[in-house]
Amino acid sequence: MKRIHLTVGLTALALVLCMGRPLAYAQETEICNDMIDNNGDGLIDCQDAACRATVGCSDFNNDPGRITLRQRPYLDVLRVHGHFTSATPLDPIANGVGILLANANGDVFRANLQPGDMIARGKGIWSFRSSAASAGGGVASLQIVKQRKLYLVYLVAYGDLTAATVPSMYFEIVAGGEVGWRDANWTRTSNGWLTGLR
Repeated sequence: MKRIHLTVGLTALALVLCMGRPLAYAQETEICNDMIDNNGDGLIDCQDAACRATVGCSDFNNDPGRITLRQRPYLDVLRVHGHFTSATPLDPIANGVGILLANANGDVFRANLQPGDMIARGKGIWSFRSSAASAGGGVASLQIVKQRKLYLVYLVAYGDLTAATVPSMYFEIVAGGEVGWRDANWTRTSNGWLTGLR
């Protein structure tokens, strides 16, 4: 009996090591708006083909994104402008907002604004500001503006962005169940990275 248990245990361990991820991943399906690779295939949310077929995934397009790497004690800066569409009306105040920038090695930047963090600045305009972010990290300013079928996004955030070491990076903004996302190759600059997000 002990020999059988040992054989089963070693077989399970070998499978885990060969697959490079826990066996539980094989049982999971991708959740398309939680900023997590649920099924362990190396693809987050709308990177996964199964998610891209859903109405909740929309290309994040238009203006550039920039990472500025600065000497310490100053935190690095992430600036992203762009827009995405949504099949349903967004309510960033009620649902909160998630921001993710990642590459093959893991997170470069991640932040979650909780329900109630953003405030209305007018019809179809929501914003968040934190004066503490430049010293403590996090989102310094986020503005979302509804313009017809588009949601315009203006983001400034601070943090340790030194994990940005490879050109290919994935950006997403999650508001409610909707995701604006983009896989893009960023260009190295003298003090960081730049992309057109097109």
